[in-house]
Amino acid sequence: NTHQHAHLLPSVLKAVLKVSCEFGIRAIRLPAEHQPIRPNRRLRSWLWPMAAGAARLSKPTIYQAGLSCPDNMLGGPESGHMTTQALSQLLQQLPEGTTELVMHPETGGSDLEALLNPSIRQELDHAGIERVAFNVL
Repeated sequence: NTHQHAHLLPSVLKAVLKVSCEFGIRAIRLPAEHQPIRPNRRLRSWLWPMAAGAARLSKPTIYQAGLSCPDNMLGGPESGHMTTQALSQLLQQLPEGTTELVMHPETGGSDLEALLNPSIRQELDHAGIERVAFNVL
């Protein structure tokens, strides 16, 4: 991960892939965000659609370099302000494949509350969604 996904710029991506291979890094973040569940009022709201487009273009290059990445990403525009209701909506639109859920529970705010909500755990279990760490990619 680089700040604001600058690693998707072609010249930066080339360097990131080279260094990743040299240091045995096997997976890379790819912000292939699907449609946000609600408009984002934050300044970076324009970034997610642009990053998703760059991600789609970068994916073949990442695979050719021998790295893997999640198939999808959800929650980017909502991260840091995720509610239980918003997380539930994201889980209902979960696409096939491996999806990175972007949240910031370390801030102790609504993201953490949503993740710890028993109803979310029930939804995950009921849907058979397997939770894995990024390093299993």
